[in-house]
Amino acid sequence: MHKSISTTAFLGALLVTSGASTQSVAAEEITVKAGQKTLIYQFGTYESSCASFEYAKFRDKNTKNGSLVSKKGSFKIRDGRCKGKILKSVDVYYTPKPGFRGTDKARLSFGVQKDVYSDFGLDYKTITMKITVK
Repeated sequence: MHKSISTTAFLGALLVTSGASTQSVAAEEITVKAGQKTLIYQFGTYESSCASFEYAKFRDKNTKNGSLVSKKGSFKIRDGRCKGKILKSVDVYYTPKPGFRGTDKARLSFGVQKDVYSDFGLDYKTITMKITVK
């Protein structure tokens, strides 16, 4: 059984299965403080019953002026039919290099199963973040 996947942003993105509607609620630009580790993106998946899927696979950790670290996390869904449910997430943190101020870019890719009920490989959603360090 294949389920359609659609996307929406939070402080990051949620993948919703079974054809749920989508809307963007966060930009792919963020301003962070120099010298501080900052949560820049959260990514999770859930199905039409609001049940959270497994954690997505994170890859493409590339920046020129900082570093990225991903950790398992969770957050409460703010809007829609699943409002208030807790969602498993992959949380991505950015830390600028010491003394760096300016603009950096990060390419974030999150992999989810092509068909959540089988092992047909992964589909990747890739986001390019513009990070301003002040």
